[in-house]
Amino acid sequence: MKRRLGILLIEALVIVVAVSGIGGALLCENALHLQPDMRPAPPAGFGTPVEIQAADGIPLRASWFPPRDPGAPVVVLLHGVADSRRGFSGIVAMLQRNGFGALAPDSRGHGISGGDQFTFGLKEVGDLNRWCDWVEKSSPGSKLYGLGESMGSGILLQASGPGTRFRAVVAESPFASFWMVAHHRVGQLVGVASTPFVAGAFVYARLKYGFSFGDASPLKQVSKPGIPILLIHGSNDENIPIEHTRVLAAANPARIQVWEVPGGDHVDASVRAPVEFEKRVIAFFRAN
Repeated sequence: MKRRLGILLIEALVIVVAVSGIGGALLCENALHLQPDMRPAPPAGFGTPVEIQAADGIPLRASWFPPRDPGAPVVVLLHGVADSRRGFSGIVAMLQRNGFGALAPDSRGHGISGGDQFTFGLKEVGDLNRWCDWVEKSSPGSKLYGLGESMGSGILLQASGPGTRFRAVVAESPFASFWMVAHHRVGQLVGVASTPFVAGAFVYARLKYGFSFGDASPLKQVSKPGIPILLIHGSNDENIPIEHTRVLAAANPARIQVWEVPGGDHVDASVRAPVEFEKRVIAFFRAN
């Protein structure tokens, strides 16, 4: 009986490992790639087209909106998954009427930037540093700020630690760590059984691509001394729950301010409360 029970346990373990491995591989591939029809091009006339090259050689493309006055501040805008720079048209207009310039890139694997894969910050932080180099050369003397949404806010926070070129950053609907947000997303599909699938996806990403997704963690950076941060999060966000922002804020209350938007959904603060959004964001940048 004991031998039979042992065999059953081993068989069950093999099944769990196999299922989590296969499921993890599928999850990983779905998380890192977009279908071509999910990569919209920017609208005609949306700023001045700009192109640079990433460290791994892929072309990165953006729209440039120079500041009204030479040396005035510039905000780099980072979008979320399955979005592109075209989603920032309203925020660009808000920044311009307040005298700010803006650079709105398409993240790698999105829009008309190159690459068919994205990494939630592992490579994008390096891309962002190259965009900062470009802005500093193109608009000498400008103070540099950042505003990100969803994945873009997570990337921005990962770039906000010691040595950053930003004076301050605004992050709407950020994730605290990729591990946490992956658990939430997979949990919406499989419930409490999410852990083996997420672990399988992380192992698969490490073995196939060399990605260590445990390092995709805004929480690690915001816990350190650094620049001021404004976190914005809707109370009803089911895509990335508001608990992510609360975890981030608790890690370093000395440098983090929070605006919780009552009834807000995922990255909709500028639409739900446009006057307050503009007032808070512009005041935060000007104070820093």
